[in-house]
Amino acid sequence: MTKKQHDHHDRGPMIAWHHEKVPPQHGIISGKHHHSVEPQLSGHFNCYSIMTDGTVQAEGEQLREAEAEQVRIEGEQLRAEAEQVRIEGEQLRAEAEQVRIEGEQLRAEAEQVRIEGEQLRAEAEQVRIEGEQLRAEAEQVRIEGEQLRAEAEQVRIEGEQLRAEAEQVRIEGEQLRAEAEQVRIEGEQLRAEAEQVRIEGEQLRAEAEQVRIEGEQLRAEAEQVRIEGEQLRAEAEQVRIEGEQLRAEAEQVRIEGEQLRAEAEQVRIEGEQLKTEAEQLKADTDWVRRELLQRTGPGDEKRKHLNKSEKLRLRYERIQSQHKLKRKQKKEQKKQNRQQEASTEASSTCDSERLSKRDLKALTKKRCLQALETGQRVCVDLGLEQHMSDKEKSKLAQQLGRLYGSNRQSEDPMHIYFTNLNKDGVLYQECVRKNEGFENYMVDMTEKSHMELFKREDLVFLTPDGSTVLTGLDRNKVYVMGGLVDESPNKNITSSAAQTAGVQTARLPIDEYMTKGDQGTFSKILAVNQVFDILLKFQQTGDWRQALMAGVPQRTGFILKSDNIV
Repeated sequence: MTKKQHDHHDRGPMIAWHHEKVPPQHGIISGKHHHSVEPQLSGHFNCYSIMTDGTVQAEGEQLREAEAEQVRIEGEQLRAEAEQVRIEGEQLRAEAEQVRIEGEQLRAEAEQVRIEGEQLRAEAEQVRIEGEQLRAEAEQVRIEGEQLRAEAEQVRIEGEQLRAEAEQVRIEGEQLRAEAEQVRIEGEQLRAEAEQVRIEGEQLRAEAEQVRIEGEQLRAEAEQVRIEGEQLRAEAEQVRIEGEQLRAEAEQVRIEGEQLRAEAEQVRIEGEQLKTEAEQLKADTDWVRRELLQRTGPGDEKRKHLNKSEKLRLRYERIQSQHKLKRKQKKEQKKQNRQQEASTEASSTCDSERLSKRDLKALTKKRCLQALETGQRVCVDLGLEQHMSDKEKSKLAQQLGRLYGSNRQSEDPMHIYFTNLNKDGVLYQECVRKNEGFENYMVDMTEKSHMELFKREDLVFLTPDGSTVLTGLDRNKVYVMGGLVDESPNKNITSSAAQTAGVQTARLPIDEYMTKGDQGTFSKILAVNQVFDILLKFQQTGDWRQALMAGVPQRTGFILKSDNIV
């Protein structure tokens, strides 16, 4: 190899190392000289290619050798400095690893303290509070340890960056050294705090052991008390079950007794009526016989015929006697009704005394909510508002309030629908004004028609002009009542609307169970709350006689038939 080739061989690698390891902005050559090696070499190569003089060529060779030597020396210096920076980075990494190990030890000790604090907390409430403080402190130690580990990781990353950029790594190494010193100081503080926590934990452990011993004693006593309490509770539960059974049997006996008493009272009333009628018939027969004897004499074989005035007088007297008999029957009936109401009120009073007002209110709400799911469906059609005056709408609003009150008081309430209810109409405003809390009634209020809500074959429209007689209630049917007050007896309005819609109609069995009395309106058009009371009473008793007596007002003049023939 010639001297020229040797120089070229040495100059190539040095220039390549310079470009790879030292960036222009950080390189020592760029900081020391105001020009790079490559432009200088390029200029001298140009001169070497142009100039042919031997002296110039020798000077160029010397200059290149001097510059190459200078570059080599500076490269060696940079390599030494980079090696020094690498060694310092390794030392920083070793120190950071030591800090991480100490942090792990601190975290292990803190974790042990936390576990012991958890155990102490289970044994005593006071120890639990102090254990919480210990756990908070241990959590702080763990967080700081995590910070230490993150900082050590940052140190490792920065050490890797130091290899790539020597000058930048040296500067950051100084910063890391300062931060590591700070971390070491904080680690010492954490170690001192952990030692203090350990000492306090030992004290807490001793106190907790004492508390645990006392707790074991208390636990043994409490266990004994618990066993005795369980025995007493089992005995009380047995007594309660037997009491519930006895109460259910007594309630069954009471209901059967009430039914027997009602049936016996009904039989007694019918017997009294028959006895009174028999006595009246006997009295009429005796009176006629006496009158005939007075007119004809006991010995006359031929009875004299009565004239017209005497017949009229006898008829008038017979009618008067019948009126007296009916008034007596009414008094007996009223007396019987008062006794039955008093008995029912006393029974309900006894039942209500066992429950507080709050419990009764909750029970009533529960029944009404249950009725909205499984109760017998009854619908009031309020779409007939145009057929009533404002006064009649006000009365209808009151009747709806009474209807809802009867349903709430029932032990087996019905599922009520108010359909075709226009909330912008006069009727709705009257309902709100007349009935407090009307908006919160536990009924289904809707502006839709019952024809939209239910199937046509499930609807039964109740009207006095119905084609069939209502003999019972079907849970699968929806019974619809027209919202008209009794002051608006517009004939065939409800029945015509039902027939137009193709809905089945039915009437209450008033003619089958009742007859006309001496005087009254004899009107079969009842208010909506009266019709509802009849349906509600029949659902409770299954007896149309009791249901009609509860709903048909006395002013109509209808009374129950005595022969009970349907």
